[in-house]
Amino acid sequence: MSRLICKHYNNLPLKVYLLLIVLLSFCSSTKCQLAATERTSKYSMGLSYCPAVTFRSIRYTSDQQYLQTLRNHMETPMYGFVASLAIHRHFGKKGTVELGVSFSDMGYKTKETSLIWEPANPQFPTATWSAFSYQYISLAARYKYILGGKKLHYYILPGFSIDVLLQRKARVYSSFSDASSQNSISATRGGFSSPNFSIVAAAGVQLNLSHRFAICFEPTYKRGLVSVVPDSDNHEYLYALGLNTQLIFHLRK
Repeated sequence: MSRLICKHYNNLPLKVYLLLIVLLSFCSSTKCQLAATERTSKYSMGLSYCPAVTFRSIRYTSDQQYLQTLRNHMETPMYGFVASLAIHRHFGKKGTVELGVSFSDMGYKTKETSLIWEPANPQFPTATWSAFSYQYISLAARYKYILGGKKLHYYILPGFSIDVLLQRKARVYSSFSDASSQNSISATRGGFSSPNFSIVAAAGVQLNLSHRFAICFEPTYKRGLVSVVPDSDNHEYLYALGLNTQLIFHLRK
């Protein structure tokens, strides 16, 4: 039988040999690519960074409304960020659970205030403003539900985080008549609520770069549900709105 097969192949034209070689190479390559795709596991890792505009909302008692009005007039949003590392567990083609750890910097600042001294003294500052930032380490959980798309996936991403306060930083900036400036920084952890609990909501688009890599862009909103000041009468809550960029790496089995 083997001799007959060899004899049959020996009678084939050269073009048929070449065609068989091309077909076998294509099939082998396709099989390897499918095997590589199949070796991709249900897990992936994500590294993300989210620059954000951060601020606070305050609610004071009726007899201290003047303080709330004064703060709302004097304080403005400031830039912060969230950096995180997460592990993803995929469930079918539509759902993914993300569990991760993150570091965040959120807060607010005051408007610049002009200072007038009588008598005038060049050693005294002519203007000042302050910035207050809360730095947290967080454990976060999010659920990604893919709405559709092939090369581009569109999805929604609700979640929550448990935030542990590392420190609250207060920065005071001063400027002088000779155009010089200086700043002082103080940090504390006592007197502020820890841990905090936050809700997170996002919608995004995922671009699949290959079967191993993808990049995501996610407008994200985060809001604390626990007042940063442990006061039963007056409450202060932090929130942030930013654009999260996440690089995803699919793991092999």
